[in-house]
Amino acid sequence: MRFEWDGKKAETDKEGYYASIRELIQRVVRVQSGIVPTKGRVVVQFTINPEGRLQGSPRILEAQEESLKPQAEQAVLVASNSFAPFPSHFGEEPRTFVVPLSYE
Repeated sequence: MRFEWDGKKAETDKEGYYASIRELIQRVVRVQSGIVPTKGRVVVQFTINPEGRLQGSPRILEAQEESLKPQAEQAVLVASNSFAPFPSHFGEEPRTFVVPLSYE
């Protein structure tokens, strides 16, 4: 499953790239929310390399419901197939993101 990347927003600055990443993951969460009956908030941390590839596995920092942890990890993995490379001004170092997700 691939989701459309908002390249215009992502090229503007760090906040734009972060917002695009967060929106991609939240789109997957919205799809999952139709399947998963549990509701709640999960905060996930993950690292992306300059090519836009997930580096390692997502890590759950907090979850209101234990059953949402694997769903949140899966959401990051699915969305990561659509992550774009970093904008040129980001440099060549991997970056770690912390993203709150809402299952409603």
